[in-house]
Amino acid sequence: MIINLNRRNNFMSIAEPAHLEQDQIIVSDIVQNILCEQISIEKKDLNPDLYIYEDLKIDSLDLVEIIKQIEETFDIKIDDSKILYMNTLQEFIDFTLQTIYMKHGLEYLQNKKFK
Repeated sequence: MIINLNRRNNFMSIAEPAHLEQDQIIVSDIVQNILCEQISIEKKDLNPDLYIYEDLKIDSLDLVEIIKQIEETFDIKIDDSKILYMNTLQEFIDFTLQTIYMKHGLEYLQNKKFK
């Protein structure tokens, strides 16, 4: 499987790391924890198919704080304009993972300890 990443409107492809599934779990868990804290939802009530705006009722102020916490946690910069085109929690998690890979490389999550 190939992961396509967009870097300033130029597409590049990288081979899928062997630990992609583990990385997805790490990012998903951290993003869900941030969401739970920010919008006061139980983790058991979250699933990847939930719509960010309709189901989770995330407003623009919540989104700004969520993005800020994710950026600080993973030392990344999230392109706010692309967030508007994401519908589901899974799309948001996938985008976050791709952004991490673009900035830090494929081994970052495996070598980093998160609280």
